[in-house]
Amino acid sequence: ITSLSEQKLLILTNKKLEELQETVNDLKRELSLNPKGANTILEKFEAIHSPLKTISEEEEILSLIRKGESKTVEFKQTFSKNIHTSKKDKEIEKAALKNIVGFLNTEGGTLFVGVSDNGDVTGVEDDFFQSNDKYLLNFKNSLNAKIGSEFYPLIDFDLCKVLEKLILKVVCKASKKPCFYDDKEFYVRTNPATD
Repeated sequence: ITSLSEQKLLILTNKKLEELQETVNDLKRELSLNPKGANTILEKFEAIHSPLKTISEEEEILSLIRKGESKTVEFKQTFSKNIHTSKKDKEIEKAALKNIVGFLNTEGGTLFVGVSDNGDVTGVEDDFFQSNDKYLLNFKNSLNAKIGSEFYPLIDFDLCKVLEKLILKVVCKASKKPCFYDDKEFYVRTNPATD
């Protein structure tokens, strides 16, 4: 039996394929009833087919998650909420930020917040989430306070919808100069941990 997250992914994928098949069937019916409208039908088909050639952001994220944590990928279930006490916890926040520091000091990498260690997409909605803007602003303020605004150009972050939940995707490029957490602690990324 596959894991719950894999089962959810299979169900979602099957649903999307059924929707696509229904759309193709509609186009076939339209063509048989209106052969003179072939140009319009072909344009509709191309509008559907072209995006299928490129993988969606959600699929790219799911592909990375399925591969698991590594030297360049880390999962955190929350950014600041302790899931055992349901309270804000600075140590939980530090754990996420030190991974960013480690990525910056090594070869870069991606942090996914809202994904458990076993790869289940849990989302950030329970992580003291009031709105997308407030969540992102809180994250940016934490980056500024503990890592420094001079590293902003190397850190790209946004909320992404994956399996109907929002996760925070943080992509870090390698820094040419050393980066410290709170101006004191130096971290590097090893496979798949931050030391």
